Amino acid sequence: MKRLVSILVFTGLFLMVGNLFGQNTLKIGHINSGLVFAAMPESDSAQKKLERSAKQMQAILEETQVEFNKKYEEYTRLANDATTSALITTSLSASMRLLGASPRPRNHSVASA
Repeated sequence: MKRLVSILVFTGLFLMVGNLFGQNTLKIGHINSGLVFAAMPESDSAQKKLERSAKQMQAILEETQVEFNKKYEEYTRLANDATTSALITTSLSASMRLLGASPRPRNHSVASA
């Protein structure tokens, strides 16, 4: 009987100690970051700044696209003209490369004297 009591006491202590240290187990949770950011008071001002900079970048993109289209039309018009010199088409090609395009320069035959 004494042995049975000691086994029960030992088992009870073992289970209590296990419960004390068992609460330190790894717990993984999930958060909704959209809700957290929306709850922050700075989120409105950050969103407005982001929209403002997006509008500015869109305006710059549209201006660059219009400029590119004008230069491309001029380049194709002059490249198809037989009287255009190689210097002009080379200059236009260089300016279009600065805008991000890569037109193919036309081969000009230079008449040797």
